[in-house]
Amino acid sequence: MQKKRWGSLLAALGIVMAVGLTACGKGGQTSGGNGSAGTSAKEETKEEQAAVTEAASQEAASEEAADETPAEQTIRVMWWGNQDRADTTAEMIHLFEEKHPGVTVEFEFTDWTGYWDKLSTLAISGNLPDVLQMDVGYLVQYATSGLLADLQPYITSGALDLSGVPQSVIDCGEVGGAIRALPTGSSAPALAYRPDVAEEAGVEVPMEMTRSQYLDLCREVYAKTGWKTSFYPSVDFLDYSLRNYGLHFFNEDGSALGFDDPSYIVKIWQCKLDGMEEGYNIKPEDVTSESTDIYAKDTWIDPLWSNQLGTYETDSGCELKLVNLVQEDDAVEPSNYLRPTMYWSVAEGSENTDLAVEFINFFVNDTDVYDIVGIDRGVPVDADTKAYIGDKLEGAAAKNNEFVAWLSEGDRLGDPIIDQSPKAAEVRDKFGEVTQKVVYRVETDLEQAAKNFMEEANAILASAAE
Repeated sequence: MQKKRWGSLLAALGIVMAVGLTACGKGGQTSGGNGSAGTSAKEETKEEQAAVTEAASQEAASEEAADETPAEQTIRVMWWGNQDRADTTAEMIHLFEEKHPGVTVEFEFTDWTGYWDKLSTLAISGNLPDVLQMDVGYLVQYATSGLLADLQPYITSGALDLSGVPQSVIDCGEVGGAIRALPTGSSAPALAYRPDVAEEAGVEVPMEMTRSQYLDLCREVYAKTGWKTSFYPSVDFLDYSLRNYGLHFFNEDGSALGFDDPSYIVKIWQCKLDGMEEGYNIKPEDVTSESTDIYAKDTWIDPLWSNQLGTYETDSGCELKLVNLVQEDDAVEPSNYLRPTMYWSVAEGSENTDLAVEFINFFVNDTDVYDIVGIDRGVPVDADTKAYIGDKLEGAAAKNNEFVAWLSEGDRLGDPIIDQSPKAAEVRDKFGEVTQKVVYRVETDLEQAAKNFMEEANAILASAAE
């Protein structure tokens, strides 16, 4: 472009020179005649020179503007979620395109299961999207496979501005000494319950309960109304229980389980079985709901992630309230914690890494984003955006924000721990398989089942650590 601009200017100067020579010739011819004719020719020549010079200037300015026109760039973004998240994310992406002329964002989304199936296929084919949504259960697996770019250089340079984000939040995306993902927001485990059912039963649901208090409450509500809880002994629920004793499901480096006593597993399995036997805890074969409408049909109180509240309220048509997760009666440490709801990551080898990072920076720091997406992906991690959105929230989003704020006070929170093994998802799935056999009463020797699981899980984790 530089050569073309100079060529245009020289061409314009050449025109001026030619006009000048012609004018001189014309003047020579008329100078022998009357003087008025010669004067008119000179004035005309000046006007022509000025016009040509102006044209050259305009062309040069046009070339300069062309140099500044943003180059056409395209990035691909992929996430999981429901239709509501798809709609708001698409609107956010269109805003990003408006604020970044010349940029096109291609995007796609699926549900949770379909997402990981699709992402795995794309990873194998070497065709991952530039920006992808990541989950705590898969982060280490993808990072240690060399599939996620290190964001630390961009954080250091300021291209990814995390000046308003606590270091503890940033560290949640660290794997192997590199920042492979950035949390989109924070959420917390909670119990969500229907206040109308509590009122019908004549009970109050406190913000904090021990396990015994919780079970007694469930028994009372069931006796008075017939409504049940659908508590299910998942890995996360086991981890909550372990945290009360200063333990975790996985150890710190992911090379083994974080506990060695099978009684911790037996206790939560037995809690589910006792509840089914007494009637206040629903049997899995009797569930009639489609996941998020569970409060309309099957339960009045159940654990969930606080940022899921809006989805459950919308799908069930029921008003819900949040209280803290159950603590063990003999707890020595709090079980609850703020966990990244999900992450944004950049694919290693992306041809548009800078633009992909800018997309994440836009999500973190542009308050216009949160006018669109609210806190669907969690309470914002940046202090300014968190303060900005706090005054604008209503309904379930406001309740989520208030709950996280309440939980963050005093000593209600423990430190989060990120699964550091690439085999973490495999071990979680294995626990789910064994638990399903237990709750369907296929596996009846609970202690032996727990021991067998622990032995197999430790072998899986150890093989990954070698």
